[in-house]
Amino acid sequence: MAIRQFGARHTVCALVLSMTLVMAGWLETLSQAENSTSHEVSPETVVATVNRETVTVKDIAREFTSKKQVISSQQKAQEFLEQIIGERLLLQDAERQGIERNKGITAQIAAYKKEKQLSLDDEVELYKEMLVLKAVKEKIWSGLKITGDEIANYYDKHKRELMVPEQVELALIKNRTKEQSDKILQRLSDGEDFDAIATELNISRKGYIGYQKKGGRSLPREIAAVAFSSGKGEVKALKHREHYDIIKVIDKRQTRQKTLSECQSDIERLLLEQERFQVLADYTSELKKKATITRNTGLLGDIVQKGQGGGCGSSAGSSSSSCGGCGGR
Repeated sequence: MAIRQFGARHTVCALVLSMTLVMAGWLETLSQAENSTSHEVSPETVVATVNRETVTVKDIAREFTSKKQVISSQQKAQEFLEQIIGERLLLQDAERQGIERNKGITAQIAAYKKEKQLSLDDEVELYKEMLVLKAVKEKIWSGLKITGDEIANYYDKHKRELMVPEQVELALIKNRTKEQSDKILQRLSDGEDFDAIATELNISRKGYIGYQKKGGRSLPREIAAVAFSSGKGEVKALKHREHYDIIKVIDKRQTRQKTLSECQSDIERLLLEQERFQVLADYTSELKKKATITRNTGLLGDIVQKGQGGGCGSSAGSSSSSCGGCGGR
C-alpha cells in the first residue's frame, strides 16, 4: 500500500480550488447515477467507516484531486480507498499520541491561517493533515538507518545497472547557410583555432556544450551519430534541421563501471526510501487489524465509473528497484 507524502504548503490553495471544480463534475455525474441505480448518492454519501469515522464521496473527491490519481478499474478504486483508510488510521493514531496538539504544529497552522487570511475549513484541514501525517511518519521512521554492508550488497548485486555510459565532449558552431559553414571549415583546415572563430562569431561559451552521454536526450540524434563515430580532436560538418553545424570532438570517455563511492549516497537514499515504505506499510497494516472498518466498495465502483479524478501521478511512497540516479562521469 502506498501512502502519499505531501508537497509544500503553498499547493494547498490550488488543491482546494481543484477539489471544488472536481466536485462540480462529480455531482453532475453522480446525479445521473441516482437515476440509474438505487444508491442515494450525494457528497455526504458514506463510502467507508474507519473506527466510526466516515469517508464520504466528498472525501474521495478531495483525495482524487490532492493525489492527482487516475482510477481506471474497480481494483484500482479499492486500492485507492485502502490508501485513504490507512491515512485515516494514521491520523487517528496521531490524535491518540497527542501529535496534532504539538505546539510546533499548532503554531504553524495559526501562522498559515494568518499569512493566507484563511477562513475555508477544508483548506485549513488539508494543511493540518499535511503537518500531522508528516509528524507521525517521522516518528514511525525515527531510528531507521542503512548500514554500509547493505549499501555494498546492493552495489554488488546491481553493478550492471550502475554504469557510466560512453561520453563525448563537444563544441558546436551553428551556421545558417552551407556557404558560411564551408568558409569556417576552410579556415579550420588552414589551421585557425576553433575557439577563436567561435569568439569572433559571438557564440556563447565559444560553442562549448560539454560532455554528453550516449543515448541521452539532450543531444539531437543526427549530431550524436556523428559525434560518437568521430575520434578525439576531429572536426565534422553536418546538416541539422535548418542549420549547417560544425562540431569539434574535444574528448571522449568510454563506458565504465561506477565506483561504490560515486553511488553510495544515492544507494543509501534509495534503500532508506524502500525501508520507510515497508515500515509504514507494516505499521498501517497493524492499525487495520485492530480497527473496525466497513467498506461500501460497490458504491465506490459506481462512483469511479461515472466521475473519475484527473491527472497522472505516482505515490511518493512507491519504491524503485534500481539506482538510476547515481552520479559520476
